[in-house]
Amino acid sequence: MDQNNQTDTERKVIDAQIDLLNHISGDLLRPDDMTHIQTLISQTLEEAHLPHNSFGLHPILFGLQTAQITIEETGLGRDG
Repeated sequence: MDQNNQTDTERKVIDAQIDLLNHISGDLLRPDDMTHIQTLISQTLEEAHLPHNSFGLHPILFGLQTAQITIEETGLGRDG
């Protein structure tokens, strides 16, 4: 795997993770926040600015998964 580019699978997982965060975030974000986040992530992925870390993890995917855990574990989501 090229250290500077995401795989197609990673891109699909990132898109799914963004959708999940949009769903579980409830009223934490303003209506245009998620659109802005999606735009920034898409631009970064297209320009391949972020290499995988030393463990081979994609930094955007890692960050999105961390956000999901934070929302779920702290009860900040819609169901919290």
